[in-house]
Amino acid sequence: MRQVNEWSAMPTNAVSSPGAFKRMLEDTGFVDVQVRDLSDHIRPMTRFFYILAIVPFLIISLLHLERYFINTVAGVGAYRGYGFWRYVQIEARKPGEGALVEEA
Repeated sequence: MRQVNEWSAMPTNAVSSPGAFKRMLEDTGFVDVQVRDLSDHIRPMTRFFYILAIVPFLIISLLHLERYFINTVAGVGAYRGYGFWRYVQIEARKPGEGALVEEA
């Protein structure tokens, strides 16, 4: 996934680790942070994309054109790397300004 980190617009890919986003949100004042792992629900989509992309990926790799087709590289890598990544849904609340407050 080095190529994805280097050539795509996913700057957090290299720094994300289990609990990293939760910590970042809590450090900036968010509360009630909930992280849900949706990886098992995303796996069928990554398999489908892998099936569509594997032949173009092999040609792209043979010609060393990965940086120009990074979505194809990322799609194949996502399926091959299942277990090394997580697809998460994050929900949090930031108290204070802008929060809806019921008056007593």
